This record gives sequence, C-alpha cells and structure tokens, in this order.
Amino acid sequence: IVRRSMYTPRSVRALMKFALDSADKLPVSDLVIQDAEYSYSTEQIEFLKTEFGSLCAGLDICIQSFTGKPLEWLASDLYKHLRGLIGNGQVKLHAGVSYGNPDIALARFLYRIGFLEVRYPDGDRYEVRDVMRHPDHWKSVRTDDAVRWGVRSAFFNGLKAYRS
Repeated sequence: IVRRSMYTPRSVRALMKFALDSADKLPVSDLVIQDAEYSYSTEQIEFLKTEFGSLCAGLDICIQSFTGKPLEWLASDLYKHLRGLIGNGQVKLHAGVSYGNPDIALARFLYRIGFLEVRYPDGDRYEVRDVMRHPDHWKSVRTDDAVRWGVRSAFFNGLKAYRS
C-alpha cells in the first residue's frame, strides 16, 4: 500500500485497521483492501466536513465538487474551479480564515486542512508539499502554473463518482 500511494504512516495504520476489521480470514484479499480504502477515504472526507465546516460555508459542496474531476490541477485551473464555486455563492470562507484573493485563499484553506497538496516541478518529478510535513507552507505557496495542486491520496477513493 505504501509503495502505490502517498499515505502517511498514520493513514496506513488506519487503513490497515479498516481492512483487518472487515476481513474474515488472513491474508487480507485485494477486494477487502479496496473496500477498506473506500471506507477510509469517505471517513476522512466526512471528518474534514465536520471538523472544518464551521470555517467555510459550503465546505461539503467544495470537497464534493472534486468528484469525477482530475486529481491534479494546474494552479490556474484550480483557481478557476474555486472561483466558480465562490462566484455562484456555494462556498464562502468565514471572516478571519481568509485574506487576499478569494480563490487563492480557498486553495490555501484546502491545503491547510489537509485536502490539497502542492507539487513543485523538480526535474522529471515533483516535490510534494503537504500540510503534515510543511505546516506553514500555505503562507508562501506560489500561484503560477509551474505549480500543480493535487488532491491528497487519502481522499481519492471517496471522490469517485461510482465504484466498480
């Protein structure tokens, strides 16, 4: 699991607990692990909505708006998506949480709560910065298209529009 994802060690431990709790025998099958990933992911999404919803009106709509969309975004595409949510009144950061351009402030907020990560080009790879390893990075994140924003892997499965 660690090899094919960017889960934190704490996330891997929680995910494995989901898998072991739902397994009827060992070793745990791939299907049980896939179901555990889905359950873990949806639980993490619900946690964000519950924990941080009071800071952002429409946070649930904002997070669910990523369903069926790319999990990696050019900065300008992400800001355009977030501007649309803000512009039609579906999402609004509360006073004290936001400063500057509303779309960039919302992207930074989503970074600060752990939903998004920032990916900087580094040769043929990206340097990934998330709030767990770089908690103060949101203050200085670049806003040009050399930067990619990505939905953190803990939320991938919960954002699928359908399950196969």
